[in-house]
Amino acid sequence: PEFPGRRSAERLRAERAARALKAKATHEGRSRQVALRRAEAYVAEYRRQERMEVALRREAKATGNFYVPAEAKVAFVIRIRGISCLCVASFFLTLSVKSSS
Repeated sequence: PEFPGRRSAERLRAERAARALKAKATHEGRSRQVALRRAEAYVAEYRRQERMEVALRREAKATGNFYVPAEAKVAFVIRIRGISCLCVASFFLTLSVKSSS
């Protein structure tokens, strides 16, 4: 035989689980909406950059110049024990001078 308290406890547990599931689904839906908005913002930003690149190329071509697109900015940092910062800075300066000439 089942006890009346057991049924109400099971029903209460089932209601709590249903509420938790509904809350999770709502939260996931909101997360998807936020992710979609972010993705749309990124797409708009990249399209705007692409349009700017095309406009700069056309402008350079119209004036008889060349357009050089920007490259990724990368820095290689090497730490050698026993060398002071001044020597490392001069090392990078000489590298940048050699690469530019």
